[in-house]
Amino acid sequence: MTDAHSLERDAPITPACFSLLAIVLLGTRFVQGFIFWGGASRRLFYDFHEIAGVDHAVKLDFEAAGFVANKLVHALPGALWVQAPLEWTLQYPDLILASVWSWTFAELAVGLGLIFGLATRLWAFVSIGLNVALMLIFGWIGLHVPR
Repeated sequence: MTDAHSLERDAPITPACFSLLAIVLLGTRFVQGFIFWGGASRRLFYDFHEIAGVDHAVKLDFEAAGFVANKLVHALPGALWVQAPLEWTLQYPDLILASVWSWTFAELAVGLGLIFGLATRLWAFVSIGLNVALMLIFGWIGLHVPR
């Protein structure tokens, strides 16, 4: 006599299930790719201002009020496990500037890799790392944990 659990386990997965899973994963890959592409492109291609006759991206200009790293100051109270490294990084402007540019190019590479399907597994793992880092930095805004 067979029980219900063995019937479920022995039921074959149909090709239609794999096709549906593939479509869902393809959609997820595109959405995640465009999210990262959007993050990088907002810094690289939009919102310029002129300094001494040269256009500079506002979000990548250390002297501009719209500099993207200014968000880190507001994220500090909620950055649970990375508060000390963030405070240390904010003390060194050159390090912050290099970090912002590195993060921007990482987002650009992940976005384009996922959108075009180039080295998809590699970029998927990198996107997981970027998402975890963003969650650690910005995920708990408003929650203050006493030391």
